Amino acid sequence: MSRIAFYVLGCKLNQYELRAIQEAFGSRGWETVPFGERAEVYLVHTCAVTGRSARQCRQMLMRARRFSPDALVVATGCYA
Repeated sequence: MSRIAFYVLGCKLNQYELRAIQEAFGSRGWETVPFGERAEVYLVHTCAVTGRSARQCRQMLMRARRFSPDALVVATGCYA
């Protein structure tokens, strides 16, 4: 089974959108694991409303790359 880890930054809308994305992956057989565990895919649902949130997005994307250098790291949301 393929493993995916999610991280969300931002508002309630971002949280709602991420739940829909998680459900779509789950219905296709993906196992959701905590961010920071080994996964084939890391999806960061981003927010770039402020400079601080944009910086957090970059940090989480780089952290995902360090967790698993061979994994696919995906940015969705307004920072993407």
